[in-house]
Amino acid sequence: RSGSEEFQTLGRLQGAKFFDLDAIADKSTTLPHMLPSEGAFGAAMDALGISPDDEVIVYDRQGVFSAPRAWWTFLAMGHVGAVSVLNGGLPEWESVLGAGYMIETGAVETSGPGEACQNHKPGDTGAYKASLRGDLVKSLEQVVATYEQDTGEIVVDARPAGRWQGRAPEPRQGLPSGHVPGSKNIPWDAVLDTLELEGDGTSVSYKRFKSEDGIRQVLADSGLEANSTDFSNVIASCGSGTTACILVLASEQLQGKAGMMSVYDGSWSEYGAAPGVRIDHSMDA
Repeated sequence: RSGSEEFQTLGRLQGAKFFDLDAIADKSTTLPHMLPSEGAFGAAMDALGISPDDEVIVYDRQGVFSAPRAWWTFLAMGHVGAVSVLNGGLPEWESVLGAGYMIETGAVETSGPGEACQNHKPGDTGAYKASLRGDLVKSLEQVVATYEQDTGEIVVDARPAGRWQGRAPEPRQGLPSGHVPGSKNIPWDAVLDTLELEGDGTSVSYKRFKSEDGIRQVLADSGLEANSTDFSNVIASCGSGTTACILVLASEQLQGKAGMMSVYDGSWSEYGAAPGVRIDHSMDA
């Protein structure tokens, strides 16, 4: 099932809108769900009925998985209003408030925002004016510079340890495993707890963020204790730019938006396929 199908058939918060990470994206590249242009993002927001100063709350069905990517996308596009993530997502909502509380199902139109994004042309104007924040988005060249020019920035990789170490294969065919030289490995789920949602004789696992002390300990164990007051020189990466945003949101919970990590949008999907870059296979995270 697609995310859109689940949104319509498995239940959603009343009045929620569907943010399609794969459609509200730059389709001119083969890399998955990369940030769209400012104008294309604005067109998608107009289609969603979202204004720049609206408060936005993002959630997903896994508890914490894809919602942080949408959260970071709003921030990277300069959204003025408050943007937050519902910790624990829909499972936590039902665990605390009861199954079915303010939940609706049924067919709704979900493709419009993605189509608006893809159909946007340079020069088109709309009500939502996005403004890309370059401090939150890092490029391949900036990542390479972390080990070639000693920029003082640190790459933290959210992929599972086996892929980071080069022992386990990448899910994308033809892509080598390994890591950026000098990078650290913090698997995305290390900053999360796993809980169970019980109901009708079934049990569903979901994720929610650890406490602030728990997150701080995970980051310190990875060698980031020196950055405990400011993570703005840390670049989060992963396989395709999604789970890296979980680490970014974890850092934001400790130090606020001024001291949180940035994201290498292309992540390993880009770096691992780039010609001439160095790929390390050391085992020390």
